[in-house]
Amino acid sequence: MYSNSNAIYRAELAGYVFETEGWEKGLIGQLVMPVQDVALPEGQYPKFQKQQGQLLKNDVKVRAPYSGFARGN
Repeated sequence: MYSNSNAIYRAELAGYVFETEGWEKGLIGQLVMPVQDVALPEGQYPKFQKQQGQLLKNDVKVRAPYSGFARGN
């Protein structure tokens, strides 16, 4: 319990806290899509084909005012 001598016990707040206990039981996320354990992490991970120190180099040219944007391949 809170041990501050200036604290005042308020029964209406304590009752509200007691009533809201267990609110997370109403969430349906685990029912809709339960967690599935897998043997290994699966997914697609990108492989960057840049040399060392070139990862943040901007390959897109600066565009002229009111012109279109450069398209990546």
